Amino acid sequence: MTVSGGGFGPGSVVRFGSVAAHTVSTSAGAIVAAAPPGVGTVPVTVSTAAGTSAAGPSAAYTYTFANAPYSIDLSASPTSPAPGSSTTLVASASVDVGPTPYGISIFDTTAGAELVHAGTGSSLAASVSRAAAATHSYVAKICNPGGVNAQASSVTVSVTWS
Repeated sequence: MTVSGGGFGPGSVVRFGSVAAHTVSTSAGAIVAAAPPGVGTVPVTVSTAAGTSAAGPSAAYTYTFANAPYSIDLSASPTSPAPGSSTTLVASASVDVGPTPYGISIFDTTAGAELVHAGTGSSLAASVSRAAAATHSYVAKICNPGGVNAQASSVTVSVTWS
């Protein structure tokens, strides 16, 4: 994972949740860290001599995983809509989840809510809008309703209404 910013140097520490990354390389405007093992979505913070960065929706890391034969991707279009406008989230699974006990879900990880769930098919779309400026992060999963018994998880997609 690459974090952009400044003030990085020897001794900088990147944490994924409470776990420090083992491999970190720094330059004047970026720091690159290898994520330690983990699950779910965790805040990412950087500690330097000047202090520790704030955790927030744009500073999160979602561990992706897939149990064969499942995998899932998530896209958003547009990723920078104006307040009051919508974005369309599209989850695409590697297989039709219909003949399985699982479905496709799209989650708003910022709000901690499942937006939509479908028990059949290989794709699922949801339209989301925000009345005011905000950044929200989304993830798609192949799972039972509510995110239970997840079989695959997408990367996090962030949308900024500004």
